Amino acid sequence: PEIPITTITSSQRLGEHTYITATPLWQRWNNYGIALMQEENYQTAIAAFQKVTDLVPEKADGWLNQARVLLAEGSIFEAETLLREILEQFPENLKIQYFLGQVYFAQGRFEKALFFWEKVINLYPEDAILLSDLGQLHYLMNEYERSEEYLLRAFAIDPENASVVYRLMLLY
Repeated sequence: PEIPITTITSSQRLGEHTYITATPLWQRWNNYGIALMQEENYQTAIAAFQKVTDLVPEKADGWLNQARVLLAEGSIFEAETLLREILEQFPENLKIQYFLGQVYFAQGRFEKALFFWEKVINLYPEDAILLSDLGQLHYLMNEYERSEEYLLRAFAIDPENASVVYRLMLLY
């Protein structure tokens, strides 16, 4: 049978010339950092994301991903400091606001988390993960009706999400 082939990226090298690639160098470093983060190789991931910030300082990606690594490894207050700094440079970036909300949620500062997450959910009302997190946040704030509303919205989008089902079980 003929197997369909999809070209995702390509590169080419001619003699002593540098590689010609369809993927920019900063993006390749970013992808490498993401892979390292998924392997929980946090220090090397931070170094890769620092390379991204060096290559494209006008983009938030490198700094944001460094903060994500800090959050993943449990350095919540360091992640907060970095996220607040880059939010000043990129005030409209919703990814920064989402992860800042995660930091405040992890710290138990629910009102601050809610402030940032409501901005994101207003633009992305079908985000099942954020809906679930908002449901959990309202549950922890003893706002059970509001919690149920968010969790049921998340459940309607993804009824097989174990986290949503578990949170609904806790609520009920």
